[in-house]
Amino acid sequence: MQHEPPVQMEVKSNGHVETFDDYPVPGTQMVQYHLHPRGFGLAGELEDAPFQSRWSRSDYINSYLDTLADSGIPVISQLVEQFDIPTTAYIPAISRLNGVWYETNRLDRTMKIRGNANLTLQFEPLNSQVQVVAYLYDMKPSGMGTLITHAPFTLPVTQSGKAITLDFDLLATAYDVPQGHKLVLAIDTQDSSYGKLPDSKFKLKIKYHSGQQSVLKLPVL
Repeated sequence: MQHEPPVQMEVKSNGHVETFDDYPVPGTQMVQYHLHPRGFGLAGELEDAPFQSRWSRSDYINSYLDTLADSGIPVISQLVEQFDIPTTAYIPAISRLNGVWYETNRLDRTMKIRGNANLTLQFEPLNSQVQVVAYLYDMKPSGMGTLITHAPFTLPVTQSGKAITLDFDLLATAYDVPQGHKLVLAIDTQDSSYGKLPDSKFKLKIKYHSGQQSVLKLPVL
């Protein structure tokens, strides 16, 4: 009997099951987006080109309150996903004080994400510990975002004011982002699915400089 391919992935956006002979998925290319700071508007930008400036820029966020970006209520979110009910958030309502989000231009074609997105984040903690939660969304023109994947990263011991380069993978996923939608990367400091730090009040500074690039990488077919 012929063996099944060893890798099977269900595409979250349509429920189809795809099979592959290996992982990382053969044929994927890592598409890079550089994080650019937010200006007077709500969002920062995800750009093909690196951030270039003679002066460094910063965005500050704190952990005093959670944002609307969330992986879903534990257990309940897993149950609703079985009925093809996605985890969503209205992206423009994400607090500027407690989080930051970055968006691409509207996609000119469908983007097929297969595997682990990776985030390199340049920041400075302003306290002795810090937690970062990253969320990747598919945002409709209405501003409503569907969660594609996410991941938390906790640093229980940090030095205030010391620059950190954080590099981590988001959870593996298979998702098709439709043409005309935007990709959104949201960052905050807490999530209902994960425990909080003992010192739940902390701040961090996300840094932007030509020599310190924060980059989102996506495995795309």
